[in-house]
Amino acid sequence: MAYKELHNVVFCGDKDCRKVYRFDGSDGSDGIRAGDILPCGHRVAQALLEGNLIREGHEAGLMLEWLHKNDAIKSNAYDLIEQHGGAFEDGLNFRVPESDLTEEERYYDLDAE
Repeated sequence: MAYKELHNVVFCGDKDCRKVYRFDGSDGSDGIRAGDILPCGHRVAQALLEGNLIREGHEAGLMLEWLHKNDAIKSNAYDLIEQHGGAFEDGLNFRVPESDLTEEERYYDLDAE
């Protein structure tokens, strides 16, 4: 059978590199470490030790897409995302902001104007 269960997936830590690797321990190493250097030359950012987390990430993307298509996101959210180093084009094309909102940004109400 051509299907194999997926475990031990690692993401590259460089925000401009979109590489994802599968770790199988075939080189005799005893596990994944945060400081490991990947074949792309960058460090490991995160290790998913359960392939099921990929399914959960897919569901999260679908939820973002639904919110976006149904105008369920505050209109100023897109500008705030960009101001904090992120991007949001749709549920599958986004980058998480690098910093959190300030208290003022979090509670600013456009409808009050």
